[in-house]
Amino acid sequence: MTDHALRLLRQDRRLAELAAFPFGFDLDRAAQGHVEEVCLASGGPLETVAGDDTGGTYFVCADGSVLYADSEGAAGIIGPSVDEALELLIGLPGWRDYTGLSPDDGEEKILACAAETEDGIREYYGIDEERAELRAALGFPERSPVELVGRLRAALLRTEPDFVLSTRTRDARTTDWARPGPRCGSPCSRRDAPISPACGRATPRHGVRSPRTRSGAGSPFEPRSSTAPRAISSCYGICCGTRHGRR
Repeated sequence: MTDHALRLLRQDRRLAELAAFPFGFDLDRAAQGHVEEVCLASGGPLETVAGDDTGGTYFVCADGSVLYADSEGAAGIIGPSVDEALELLIGLPGWRDYTGLSPDDGEEKILACAAETEDGIREYYGIDEERAELRAALGFPERSPVELVGRLRAALLRTEPDFVLSTRTRDARTTDWARPGPRCGSPCSRRDAPISPACGRATPRHGVRSPRTRSGAGSPFEPRSSTAPRAISSCYGICCGTRHGRR
C-alpha cells in the first residue's frame, strides 16, 4: 500500500493534469475541501488529497485506504492505497458505472459494461492515449476490467464499519447495501446520452457539461439507468449495488 503515484503527480504538472482530466483525480481541488465538513464515524483521521468536477472528494485514511465521497451523501472505500485507487480511476474511466457489478457477474457482462461506458466517453473525450501515457509514467500495468471490478467490489465492502463517513450534525447509519442489484447495460440504460469520464454519469446531449466544472453535476455514484441500484444512508451511505432512498 503505497502513495508512489501520488508523489509523482505532485512533482509533475503534466501528469497531474492528465489525472485531473479525463480521469477525475484533480489535486488542485484538494484545497477547496469537501462540500460539507465530514469525519469518520470511527474518529479516524482523513487527509483530503484530490477532488473531481462533480464536487466529489478523495480522502486518505490512516491505513492508507482511499475513501471517495460524492456531493450528495454517498461514500465508500475505492482502494487500499492511493496507487490502487489511481489504477482503478485510470483503468475504469467512469468507474461509478461499475459500483453495482461484482466478479460474479462474469467476464462477458463486465467487458460489455466497460465497452459501453468507454464508447460513450470516446464520443466526447479522448481516453486511450491519455491512459497509456499516464499508466506508463506511473508504472501501472494494464489490467483487465474484470480484475479492476473485483478490486472495486472488495474495496467497497471494506467501508463498514471503520470507514463510514459522517458529519458533525448527523449520525452515520448505513443501509443494507451489499446485495447485488440491476447491472450496467440494462435495457433502461440511456445509450443516447454522453458520459462524463470524470463522473461516469449520463448527461443530456443539449449543453454537454464540461468535466472541468462542478456546476450541474449529479451524484457520481448514481448509475446511468434511472432504475439502477443505489445505496444511501441517513447521512453518508456506501454505494455498492442496492437501491435505497434517503431516510
